Amino acid sequence: MSLDLQDIPKGPHLLPEFDPGRGGVDFLGLRQVNLDLMAECFPGINNVTYYIRPYSVLSWIYWKFYESKKADSDDKATAKELARFKEKVESLFLWGHQLNNVSGIPGLRSKPHELEKGKANLTFKAWRRSADNTSLQAAVQYGPSVKDRGGLGFIHQIEGPFFQVTKEGAGLAEALDSSLQKRRAYSMLSDHEDLFASETQASELFESWRVDDPPSKREREIFAGCFYDESKINESSDIGRRSATLHLILSVLRNSNQPMQEEEIRRSMAFQRLPNRKKIKLERGPEQSAKKWLLLQVRQAQRIAMECLLAWVEHRILNCHERNPAKIVGSLRDILSKSAPEVFAKKTPDSAVESWLGEIKTLDDYIVRAMTDDGVSLFWLSRELERVVGDEPDSVCVPAAKLLLLMRRFGEWLTDDSQLKQEIGRGGAPRISLAYWCKVFDKNSQQPSEHLLAVLIENLVLSQHFAVATNRFDGGRQRLRIILEEGGLEALVEYPWQPRITADRLASSLSLLVDCGLVSYDSDSDKYHCE
Repeated sequence: MSLDLQDIPKGPHLLPEFDPGRGGVDFLGLRQVNLDLMAECFPGINNVTYYIRPYSVLSWIYWKFYESKKADSDDKATAKELARFKEKVESLFLWGHQLNNVSGIPGLRSKPHELEKGKANLTFKAWRRSADNTSLQAAVQYGPSVKDRGGLGFIHQIEGPFFQVTKEGAGLAEALDSSLQKRRAYSMLSDHEDLFASETQASELFESWRVDDPPSKREREIFAGCFYDESKINESSDIGRRSATLHLILSVLRNSNQPMQEEEIRRSMAFQRLPNRKKIKLERGPEQSAKKWLLLQVRQAQRIAMECLLAWVEHRILNCHERNPAKIVGSLRDILSKSAPEVFAKKTPDSAVESWLGEIKTLDDYIVRAMTDDGVSLFWLSRELERVVGDEPDSVCVPAAKLLLLMRRFGEWLTDDSQLKQEIGRGGAPRISLAYWCKVFDKNSQQPSEHLLAVLIENLVLSQHFAVATNRFDGGRQRLRIILEEGGLEALVEYPWQPRITADRLASSLSLLVDCGLVSYDSDSDKYHCE
């Protein structure tokens, strides 16, 4: 690289503003426990695996590639050839959905940038796509789910980028192939050397593999057999645990006289009751899944409460110019006492819990109450936090503090269950487990309430954030949002954080159940039902 002498400074000068490359979504280190619980409830899928068709497309890619290579026994397959064929098929799959304004697959922001005689180059480079992020088989997309290890079992890794289809994967591929063969563009699609295609060809192929159309009967049957097996709901295998949770969903829908929205299903799964408070009778596997699902929802509520308090601290620093941690704690106490004096004007945390939840003695009492009273519902309080954290940041304090009081009660209720007694310790002190929060609460339960608030803000929010950001710093991306200087706290961000509840895989599971034909969905009412 040559050096331009004009670029050398002739004297003192201002340097460009330092950009630390900030990023991240888990500033308190609470996310992993939640993700682990989701993986135990729904192993083999994630929050983006909404449709059966991408599994068929990925299976077809490997199936067709090797079928073509078998015809030419003298031509040994190379990784470069496989990558080129895979990128071509994925680009055509993406392009057809773009042209017809159908979402639901990764890479929709990518566009063809290299045209030749009205045809587009189909390589990822030409589309400016990333194999690590926007490929169907990327780790953040369908990649883990399509595999036989840890996924649903449609492809098996041989070596490096080479995969072979399993028996089930071959079935999906053949079912899709029978539809693709009806298209004039099929010969172009199957050609390993032809890397260019037209909009017309992409649109024609789209009709055979669009994700928003019901899969063929054969695709549904094969996928359903890998996704859900009622005979295995009491097994500890991945398909057993997944089937138990799916059976829980189906039990909720089958027992309901009315179609249900996603949030109603989520709540009924956790409470083992329908919206009319009727109990749902469950077998051993689904009952255990319901308990684990409740624990996940409790942990989701704990996480959003603490993350929103970090966002609130940022708001106080940026908008109220409060830099002293003690003054921020004082502001929290004042807001709580003024906004909800019936709970937070009490002298001690114990008395605050008793004044608010004293009549609710058991988990069953709580469930019955929460199904008719949003004010004590962990689901409503969590959604309320999502609503106000951006628009009414000072309003975050009451629902966040109420959730944390409620978490202390859940610590008691879940300990009464032999299955969940050990589970509430997940994450320990480093990830602020439910058990650890209860321990901190109890240590300060008889002290003035401001003592617990100080520990909460100074230790479990600020110090926790400093520790997590420092431990995860890799020399590149900066995860610190707040720092402590000689003059007090300083925010490294321009706007306060707006945390969101991480999706818990229920939406993607429901979508796959619909694609399998096990559940029906009415888009007008946004409700699900099951015969």
